[in-house]
Amino acid sequence: MVDDIFKLDVYFELPSGYATIGMYYVQTQDHTPLAEEQDSRILAEAWRDASHAALLDAVSDDVRVPSIHARHVYRDNGDNVKVTSKVSITPADGQILGPSQPNNMAFMVSMSQGGFPKRTKGRFFVPGIPESQTDGNILLNTYVSGAVNAFTATLAAPLVHGSDGGEWTLSVRSYKAWFAPIQAWKDGGEVGPRPEPDWPGSMTPAISLSVQPPISPMRVRQTKVAGRAA
Repeated sequence: MVDDIFKLDVYFELPSGYATIGMYYVQTQDHTPLAEEQDSRILAEAWRDASHAALLDAVSDDVRVPSIHARHVYRDNGDNVKVTSKVSITPADGQILGPSQPNNMAFMVSMSQGGFPKRTKGRFFVPGIPESQTDGNILLNTYVSGAVNAFTATLAAPLVHGSDGGEWTLSVRSYKAWFAPIQAWKDGGEVGPRPEPDWPGSMTPAISLSVQPPISPMRVRQTKVAGRAA
């Protein structure tokens, strides 16, 4: 439902291991029919339909993206039941021929925002960089301006599910705003029960996305996911 907040994770399998990218989305329009227990599934399907093909176009052919997970982290109706959905994807490999960089090397997607101080940076990391699209530790300009920007362009527009409708906007989370009620509780001597974090106050829409040429290290998954690396 409108103003619900979701964490969306995209899972990667690479010859060197596993990795995940994570993004936050805020629901801005309800879908039809209104079925809150299906919200996360519909969001994951909308992301798959909008961005999955462009993502594959930007990664090496020894990389596989087997599933997308979406889960509620905040429900506007006060319901504490968080719904998690996994959408499996028909096995498909990246589209750029040649080996990939190790799974802990990625291009960083920076998200600009206007709701918090400028020092609040939104970002996530995308693994599977083709070695052929790098010069040392730098992404080739043609790769960034081509496949990478084509992928990030799919993220800039709100997600809409083709058959069920609904709309979700990629958003930036301020950890400081999210943690503020808990910090105030601690500063006040921890009187009463621990408050909930401020999810609504911690989110603001991503205005634009950009990728810089330097390759960035990222934290990787330590657990396996369904399927196998190509």
